[in-house]
Amino acid sequence: MDKWIQLQNNDGTDNLYPVEKIDLLWQNSSPTSNFSAQTVSINLSGYDRLLLVFVMMKSGDDSYCQGFIVDKSHTKWTCGGLYQNTYVSRLVDVSDSGVTFGSGYASSTSNQSAVIPNEIYGIKLKTHDLR
Repeated sequence: MDKWIQLQNNDGTDNLYPVEKIDLLWQNSSPTSNFSAQTVSINLSGYDRLLLVFVMMKSGDDSYCQGFIVDKSHTKWTCGGLYQNTYVSRLVDVSDSGVTFGSGYASSTSNQSAVIPNEIYGIKLKTHDLR
């Protein structure tokens, strides 16, 4: 059975694209521990998109995950969302040699328990004419 992914185009419309493969490339061995700014060095040259999965905020036993699909042709991203009425975020820089995660933030305060990287998946699309 074919795999498909829904992606937003530059004009804001959505299309379905066929997927050749999705590979788990990295997994955080301690996803509920604070995560300081750092680079995860992995070869991403064979992938068109990445699925970045984060633990949005750890607070005791309460946490939830959220995924972001990022296009490698745009290297800088802000991944974030609301957690108990507080905006949490982390800057992400993508290159063919890996992913650099900036500091986590809750509102405008540095918080390394916010938006903790959990998994990185590589997505290879069957077509490259997407823009």
